[in-house]
Amino acid sequence: MAIVKEKMLIQVNATNNNNKFYHVTLSDTGQVAKRYGRVGTDGVTNYENTGEYGFNKVIKAKISKGYKETNVVSVAEEVSVSSNENLSDIAKKVLLGDNGTNSVLEELVDTLVRLNNHDILETSGGLIKVNSSGLITTPLGLIDKQSIAAAKSILSSLERTPVNNTQYLPLLEEYLSLIPQKVGSKRGWYETFFNNENTFASQADFLKQLGESLALREERRKAAIAAEQEASKNGDVDLDAKYAKLFKLKIDLLEDAKEFKRIERMFDSKKAGYHSSGHLKLKKVFALKDEDGKKAFDAKAKKIGNVQELWHGTRAFNVLSIMRQGLIVAPVSGTSIRINGRLFSTGCYFSDQSTKSLNYAFGYWDGGPRDNRCFMFLADVAMGNTHHAERHRSYQDGHIQRSGKFDSIFAEGGKSSVMNNEMIVWNTDQINMKYLCEFGV
Repeated sequence: MAIVKEKMLIQVNATNNNNKFYHVTLSDTGQVAKRYGRVGTDGVTNYENTGEYGFNKVIKAKISKGYKETNVVSVAEEVSVSSNENLSDIAKKVLLGDNGTNSVLEELVDTLVRLNNHDILETSGGLIKVNSSGLITTPLGLIDKQSIAAAKSILSSLERTPVNNTQYLPLLEEYLSLIPQKVGSKRGWYETFFNNENTFASQADFLKQLGESLALREERRKAAIAAEQEASKNGDVDLDAKYAKLFKLKIDLLEDAKEFKRIERMFDSKKAGYHSSGHLKLKKVFALKDEDGKKAFDAKAKKIGNVQELWHGTRAFNVLSIMRQGLIVAPVSGTSIRINGRLFSTGCYFSDQSTKSLNYAFGYWDGGPRDNRCFMFLADVAMGNTHHAERHRSYQDGHIQRSGKFDSIFAEGGKSSVMNNEMIVWNTDQINMKYLCEFGV
């Protein structure tokens, strides 16, 4: 018995405390299977032998009651990326290169892939998963680029809409129809959906993470198609070269004990006792290599000078994304969501104070769970002509960047409305990513 038609419908109605799904399939024998329940549960399943007429009747009836149709995973989409090429294997081929038999490096890559997928699962309350082919699946269907783009727009509107506004509930219901998440079972859950832990900024970061997972899958798909086309013309194709451009950075384990000690001393000398990550120790250092990026950096550094060795902390589930494309400067969208936590406007943020940056990796600044195994990048940053931030001036409109007079901003702890030093650049050619440092207890 094979499925010939399939529909997934969802109804999110905060006022009536609805967060329900209705999954209907039609088999080649004419059997209609109806699975339904609250989002986050398996639901119950009923069967009837009513054929295509019954299938269409059920769909029509549910839509008339306020259900909306979502995307579902088709067989073609499932196999569009070769099943024997999972992300861990691909990442090892590209990131490790000749070091692919190093067990420490292999474990690192496996961990970074697992943490990315696990965080998506945790953030959604177990409802959103990334499967082995890279598809983002939910109990309600697929999440694609279009749904993420729409969700970003809705989230921006939600942030500007008070909970008591008549437009708030329809916006939130539409958002959760696009990006399913577990919500409270009691009436009124919508009033506290956005709270100290689940903020607009954290949801924006979550959408960014989902988008990056899709982008990585699309690059894998393009590489696989290109390889198949090459193989059809020239015979066999080098599988190791198939994904060669998928990741910008290459990685190796630093085995130079003297250099490890230097980095360790640099970290320890810049600790602050009041930072919650201060108890963590440097465990491993991985050397990074980006030949094209290094050339661009050397040229820029020679021109503007003032090179400093600085820290950049990020959550572990973001590391794989940075390995793929390097640090990027997100475009300013005009909403406070995108620049939340960026007091000095958009850019790449660094610090010479080690635990200030490590707090981002540890989970202190974003209100997320603490992560005793976390990562921080160490980079050479060409600061050039630096603007020293003033205490009582707004920088979020990017006027310093647009002036063309400066190459960076320095916000001094205790003097620029911040407790710790912040160094900001907005040209990624000014950054040379040298090391990925692993910390633990």
